[in-house]
Amino acid sequence: MPLDFSVEDLDIVTDMMPVLINEVRHEPTAAELANEKRKSDLRAYFESRNSPFTDDATLDAFLSANNMKLMIAISFVESTMGKRCYYNNCSGIGGYPPNLRKYDSYADWVRDFDSLLERRYKGMEPEDMMGVYVQPGSPNWINVVRQLLS
Repeated sequence: MPLDFSVEDLDIVTDMMPVLINEVRHEPTAAELANEKRKSDLRAYFESRNSPFTDDATLDAFLSANNMKLMIAISFVESTMGKRCYYNNCSGIGGYPPNLRKYDSYADWVRDFDSLLERRYKGMEPEDMMGVYVQPGSPNWINVVRQLLS
């Protein structure tokens, strides 16, 4: 029995062929290899800390953030690097319930946290964040953030 198909079906395959060939033959650029290395190193760092931030979406969000190191340091102080957070909010954005912000994923929290730091705290040192970002704050908060940043 002959197969039923239309010429349009063949056109779709013909149009896709160059794309498929390029995907198979793609040689990663130096930048792509460097990004994969950074992602692998960041995953290994989080795994060594038993942090839940090891999924691809969260790693990509951290790597594309402007404040990655500061966010990691603050999340260590605020939630032991994601081990103790509520609603995927690992830095206490919003304060206490009912104002505590809720996120569907760690990646959503990373993007919002980065945006918040860019809008309200850009260029601030951890010491300057006392009483503003972290309330009331403590010397221990500053010391731990500084230690992780270094």
